[in-house]
Amino acid sequence: MNQDLGGLAALTQAIVNMTIVMEGINSQLYLLREEMVRNRMNQEDIIDNDVTFKTLVADEISHILHGECDVR
Repeated sequence: MNQDLGGLAALTQAIVNMTIVMEGINSQLYLLREEMVRNRMNQEDIIDNDVTFKTLVADEISHILHGECDVR
């Protein structure tokens, strides 16, 4: 019984941690979109240049996972 509760607690904590990471990713993607608009980069141009878009998103996710940014 105690092992079951311990496993459930660990699973719950893992879900909470992933939720925090996903919220951080969403926040960073929103900020990235705002930055692109400020730089007058048309979203269609970014999507047309798929490699650039994927690189920008991957960089933002990397910063989140390495704790190099504020998660809001």
